[in-house]
Amino acid sequence: MGGKVSAVLALLVSLCIISSTIGGEQSGYNAVSRLLYAMGRAATLPKALARGHQKHHTPYVAIVAAGMVALVLMYIVMALFTPFGAFVFYLTLGSFIFLILYATIVIASAVYIHTRHRHEFSVLKN
Repeated sequence: MGGKVSAVLALLVSLCIISSTIGGEQSGYNAVSRLLYAMGRAATLPKALARGHQKHHTPYVAIVAAGMVALVLMYIVMALFTPFGAFVFYLTLGSFIFLILYATIVIASAVYIHTRHRHEFSVLKN
């Protein structure tokens, strides 16, 4: 009995992990395409990225560009590593990117408080 129950639970956990991974990937892909769209609108990147679909009002050029970049990067990394090695590489790369972003935000916050609200800040005050 325990073997059947544990096999079903293992399957459910695996399905939950797969579902979570797909959701995370979709949100990341959406964020990248929206970032490309915004940078196209601001003319930081080519203006073509700011084109929207006439009927659905989605940034289809930015979505396709993000997908193409992801495919190219995936094939390059898969050529250099095994599938598990590529997975570990991307996890490590993502971790370093988040660490750099976190450090940048901490430093920027300190500079902002120091330059704009120095009179309101005191270590001794609550």
